[in-house]
Amino acid sequence: MAAGGFFEIQDIIFDFKSHDGSLEDSALEDWAEKLKKAFWSKGIDLTCASKYEDYIEAVGFENVQHEKFIWPVGMWPEEEHLKNLGRLCQENICSMLDAISIVALTECGPDSMSEADVNVLLAKVQRDLYNPRIHAYLEV
Repeated sequence: MAAGGFFEIQDIIFDFKSHDGSLEDSALEDWAEKLKKAFWSKGIDLTCASKYEDYIEAVGFENVQHEKFIWPVGMWPEEEHLKNLGRLCQENICSMLDAISIVALTECGPDSMSEADVNVLLAKVQRDLYNPRIHAYLEV
């Protein structure tokens, strides 16, 4: 391996957070935890991006720089740039809710649910995604 190379990885850590506790006991938090468990039951870690730095250093890369950014979920931020990112994230999650949830939550993991129960949960998640009082974000 030749010295002097450069590469960049950008990925999302599927672990919703909020600085003010507004995510606690929400359907968004419940859905995310259920989804992480379901995927984990199939050997897929939705939070593996948080370990990239360790993986990269373990194979011999040096001078690894790791920067974290927040990606708001929804239009709650006051700063226009973050509000726009939040809107895009909100739309992205809403457009994929069914696709990533139905099979995972009905067929995988210890907390399998009926399709009807998943649909009720997803309706609540969608409501939470548009709730400006929930200050959720993801790390990138």
